Amino acid sequence: MCFSTSGAPLLGQATDKKLDDAIVVLRNIKNERLTDEQQNLKAKQIDESWKVLVAAGQKGAERLKQEIQKIESAKEADDFFKLNATAVLILQTKATFYRRLSDECLYEVRDLDKAIKYIGRSRYRKVWV
Repeated sequence: MCFSTSGAPLLGQATDKKLDDAIVVLRNIKNERLTDEQQNLKAKQIDESWKVLVAAGQKGAERLKQEIQKIESAKEADDFFKLNATAVLILQTKATFYRRLSDECLYEVRDLDKAIKYIGRSRYRKVWV
């Protein structure tokens, strides 16, 4: 993690508290109990949580995996969390692939899906399907 001269994390760096807060938002969602207004608010909170976890990269992925292990070992049923975690991990995989491709090719790929089709979708089918 990068720190400013004051010792505080630089803007955009995920702290453990930010990651924990993002996980809390994704846990035990009872969508059927929420009003339409509450569902809209929860959707915005989920979007923000995804952004924090994706931006955290490997640290976010590890935190998600820890939470999944916690759920599994407690034999909890938290399917919405597992679905959200899966989506975030897929987004992180795409982001990692994008950065690696960009670094290796020395240019920025603007449309990842077109790049994958160009390179050969069958090679990546296990990740994307």
